[in-house]
Amino acid sequence: MSGGDHAMLRRAGEWHTLTTGLVSGLLGLAPLPGPVRRAFEEGRDPATSD
Repeated sequence: MSGGDHAMLRRAGEWHTLTTGLVSGLLGLAPLPGPVRRAFEEGRDPATSD
């Protein structure tokens, strides 16, 4: 997309890496990423955690 701009396009590689790690962890195929794992352990919603 020539001239297009969106946060997910600026750093597409990072988005893919983060998404792959999270989905793999949620499916039990790999460990959850640290911040997500800690939020679940503490009973917090990972989407609203620091």
